[in-house]
Amino acid sequence: MKNFKLMMIILSLFLISTAACQKSEKPSVSSKGAAMLQTAAGVDVMPAYHVPVAKWRSTHMDEINAGRVKVGGCLPCHSEPENFCNKCHEYVGAKKVLIEGKGIKQLLSLEVTEGLQPTPDHQPIGQWRTRHDEAIIYGKAPITSCLGCHFEPEKFCNRCHSAAGIRKIIPQ
Repeated sequence: MKNFKLMMIILSLFLISTAACQKSEKPSVSSKGAAMLQTAAGVDVMPAYHVPVAKWRSTHMDEINAGRVKVGGCLPCHSEPENFCNKCHEYVGAKKVLIEGKGIKQLLSLEVTEGLQPTPDHQPIGQWRTRHDEAIIYGKAPITSCLGCHFEPEKFCNRCHSAAGIRKIIPQ
């Protein structure tokens, strides 16, 4: 009887530990629920240094630590680390990316006119950040129309462009 009680205790501990150690789903853009990585909508181009993606996933911190990629360059597309970066970081046990509740405007010190709301073609704003260049390239939004609100590119456009390693805007 003593052996039976010991076996039941061991079995109970085994079942409890097995239930507590359920493997969580690996984060990805195709996952559902909490493991889903939220990418910038409307982006059909990936930076050349992200290809191949499998290699980029394993080496991006090496590139950042070596200074070849600036963290600020990540923010135009990955402006909400809790919805992208930190899901994978948590999964692999890496340090979280902290931006202390700041939005991209505060992080890059973009100077904006107080109370100025984005125009309808900039909605949703999170998507506009990633597709405005395409609109300019294909003539849907001439750069001269941008200069109405962003008349000082050094205080707005070029801070983001510089952080991401993109060409500067020079008004003509």
